[in-house]
Amino acid sequence: MFREAMVQHGGDRKSEAIKRNNVTVDSEQVTGNSRAYSIDRVQRECEPEVVAKVMSGEMSPNAALVKAGIRENRQVYIPREPARAVKKLRELFGMEFVDAMLKHAQALTETGD
Repeated sequence: MFREAMVQHGGDRKSEAIKRNNVTVDSEQVTGNSRAYSIDRVQRECEPEVVAKVMSGEMSPNAALVKAGIRENRQVYIPREPARAVKKLRELFGMEFVDAMLKHAQALTETGD
């Protein structure tokens, strides 16, 4: 049964018409992770000053969406110096997060894991 289902070809996945972005396929609508979609979303949902920065190239569409709280920033750069790392983590995640990390680190030290 599975082999019979696999006989059909999966369709066009190689032509330039299909390679708009890696999220949507066969869609005329601008969606997904394309730059055009991000710019469109910035224009719809961000402050005019931020839109101007994006359009001038001063700020990326992704940075604007992160700043507006629309998209989560998934890139976190932590300094190698412990004091600066704690400060950065506190700024990004709050003191409650840093305290929880400290408790987990102490528990790992006590158990030897």
